[in-house]
Amino acid sequence: MIDIALLHSRIAGSALDFLRELFGEEVKPAGPERWRVGRHGSLAIALKEGRLVFFSHEDGEGGDAVGLWQRVRGGSAGEAIRAVGAWARVPDGGMQMGRGGDTERGRRGDVQSGRGGDKETGSWGDLHPPRPRHFSPSPCLPLSPSPEQYQEAFALARRLAGDEGLCARIARKRGWRAETIRELAAQEALGWSDGWAGRHTGALAFCYSSGIKQRWKRRDGERMIRWSCGRPASLWREWTVLDQTREVFLMEGETDAISMIDGGAEASIEVAVLALPNAGVVPASLAEVARGRKVVLFLDNDEAGQKASRKIEALLRPVAAKVETWRAQ
Repeated sequence: MIDIALLHSRIAGSALDFLRELFGEEVKPAGPERWRVGRHGSLAIALKEGRLVFFSHEDGEGGDAVGLWQRVRGGSAGEAIRAVGAWARVPDGGMQMGRGGDTERGRRGDVQSGRGGDKETGSWGDLHPPRPRHFSPSPCLPLSPSPEQYQEAFALARRLAGDEGLCARIARKRGWRAETIRELAAQEALGWSDGWAGRHTGALAFCYSSGIKQRWKRRDGERMIRWSCGRPASLWREWTVLDQTREVFLMEGETDAISMIDGGAEASIEVAVLALPNAGVVPASLAEVARGRKVVLFLDNDEAGQKASRKIEALLRPVAAKVETWRAQ
């Protein structure tokens, strides 16, 4: 399978050649690391944090280099990945869910405040490249998803990021900002599913490195959770941890993490908000995420939360700089 991080790194290093492969001499410079293509430059392309991204002013769609290739050449997402990999001469390797590039430039504050855009070239903040990972996953964890799983996560996240009305409806229902929802979708951490036949007609999809978790409510109000693929073997958004991250907020669930992010907890690049898949699962990758950092646990004060806190504290004290547990008063 293709190493997605290496793929985007090589494309970024040969961005103009890549664009000329797709568009020939139609590519026109529009500033440092920026290009325009098409009628009146309707397709805006730029390098953002070491990753090539595009935005179409005609249809309001955008994405990364693989999405651009698929837009021009057609085919499925998997076919586009393989074709771009062949162009970039990326050998088969372990694909880590396609999360981000190989550089760590930029500021988390740009993403979380929704100010990552550019007034001249369009809504780059809506299609902000996902954050890179700085650590290697534990070899005992199944963190190399199939191409189908990667394609599903990308499709669900892209659908949510591109639907302002849906983001607004979710925001009103949940009490979050629509910008926060779109930013998480742009990171490929959050998506929207049509649902499973006979069970529901729509569901939030939380995209993990180890699978996709769907959550919805039945008509009787009961909360339902199902893994459409994979299993709970990683942390939600663990790929957002950067070398500059000094403090990790660990929540018991994704919705608590979104509320924390929505409140501005990630205004600094030194803070990352992650979530457990549930209180009963403590992924082994947590030790590597916490290494040398302060970790603050925000778990429920019930029996399951207390048990998880004790387990996590025992796991992290040998490796973390500091471990604190926040208790509701």
